[in-house]
Amino acid sequence: MTNMYDMPCAPFIGINAHGQTFQLGCAFIRDEKTPSYKWLFETFLMAMKGKAPLNIITDQDGAMRNAIASVFPNANHRNCRWHIMDKFSSTIGPILDEDEELNEDFKECVNHTVTPSEFEEKWAAMLSKHHLEGNVHFQRLYAIKSSFVPAYYMHCFFPFLQSTQRSEGFNAVLKKYVNPNMSILHFVRQYQKIQEKCLVAEEGQDFKTDDRERRRWSKYPIERHAAGVYTKNLFYRFSKEFEKTAEYDVKPAGEFQYLLVPNNTTVYGYGKREYLVTAIEGDNSYFCECSKFDRDGILCCHIMKIMTRFGVKTIPDRYVLRRWTQKAVEDSEKCASNAHLQADLIARGMPLNNRKTLWFSVLSTSFAELVAEGCLSNERYTIMQRHIKEMRSEISAIKERKKAKRQKMSNTPVLNPAIIGQAQVEPSNVANAVAPTASGDNGVPPSIPTSAGSMAAVGNPPRSNVKGRKKEKRFKKGMNAEPKRKNKCRLCKSTEHNAARCPMKGEEKGLDLGGVTAQ
Repeated sequence: MTNMYDMPCAPFIGINAHGQTFQLGCAFIRDEKTPSYKWLFETFLMAMKGKAPLNIITDQDGAMRNAIASVFPNANHRNCRWHIMDKFSSTIGPILDEDEELNEDFKECVNHTVTPSEFEEKWAAMLSKHHLEGNVHFQRLYAIKSSFVPAYYMHCFFPFLQSTQRSEGFNAVLKKYVNPNMSILHFVRQYQKIQEKCLVAEEGQDFKTDDRERRRWSKYPIERHAAGVYTKNLFYRFSKEFEKTAEYDVKPAGEFQYLLVPNNTTVYGYGKREYLVTAIEGDNSYFCECSKFDRDGILCCHIMKIMTRFGVKTIPDRYVLRRWTQKAVEDSEKCASNAHLQADLIARGMPLNNRKTLWFSVLSTSFAELVAEGCLSNERYTIMQRHIKEMRSEISAIKERKKAKRQKMSNTPVLNPAIIGQAQVEPSNVANAVAPTASGDNGVPPSIPTSAGSMAAVGNPPRSNVKGRKKEKRFKKGMNAEPKRKNKCRLCKSTEHNAARCPMKGEEKGLDLGGVTAQ
């Protein structure tokens, strides 16, 4: 996504307590080179008050990778798997399509291995089995395995993510609000509308979490406990995972160890392999080699199967990730967030009546809480009265200042615009004089400089030379290209004309319908 100056838009996307996508921010950069990305990430880090992200997922941009390694050296950086597989679809895709068994082995190797060593072992076995050791395309894919294969990120927190699909989804929403012909100012205004929409959606989920019952899959106490702990959306993810416990059988595999064997051919998300669970019941300690809790922050169906076998009625606290719970945002944090939102809405040009209503609501709530506290003792009552007098005094001072300012403005003579138009500019200052811009040019209202040379002329930034093909020259693959839709005639369904020019138009009221004439 670019603006009218071909400056790429770089959004930062996160996930809230409901599993929803939200915008941490975005920026326009001059180019897609390492120095620009470094500036971008350093500015983002400053905005986040020095708190760096622990896990990042991006596309395969080498300049971005270098900048991330420099600014966020401790972050786990992986590439979008979908983009990588799409890139190799033209070379590896036909080979996989021709051999169904190879396709299944490939998916099992990439998607369902749990350690790097297991992946490498299965990869070598797959190439040997299908005689692909010398295939250069599989060699190229193997060379970048550590940047996208899940086995290399099993213990990194990438909740419900394998690709940049959330970022792509945001880009799709963004394109509904903005277009490449917009100025930066217009873009910011539209971006604020998107942010408001996201905040409304989050508040809607807050309401559903607080005020609605959960539909449970079973009567197990552990699922009932999860319904009271997690947010609504996260509980349904938990419940879907809990359903999969019915697809496994348990076999003892040694002291404190159990083997989970699929009783069907495959289990969605886990394939057809077996999983080993280590469980120490007395210590409430559980570990599964699928590492779903490390990746997504909720327990896997394998551990939950063992818990139900042990008769565990509640999820141990160590396995309830706070960020997915109803207490993810404390009341004090919510107040601070709401105060920030109010200031933001006001800055966006909120109508005055709406502002007054908002302020009245906020102040009424705040003072109601203070009044309840102030009535509990004489000391508190005295403190309240003292501060009320101070506030009244400060408000009266503000009124007096505004009154004096209005009187001063009413006594100031108004200059005749015709006289202003006849004003002469000294010859020595002609070179420094700046003509005011017309209203609507880049969204900046017209202004008249108070003195010649006191304002600097600000023009549009130069167009950026971005990577890739320009939009009008971009080549689409056959699977992605959409043919232009042709309109059909309403009467005869032909694409050569419309209903107004249809030769059957005169016969419309007298068509022969099997011996019966329609009138």
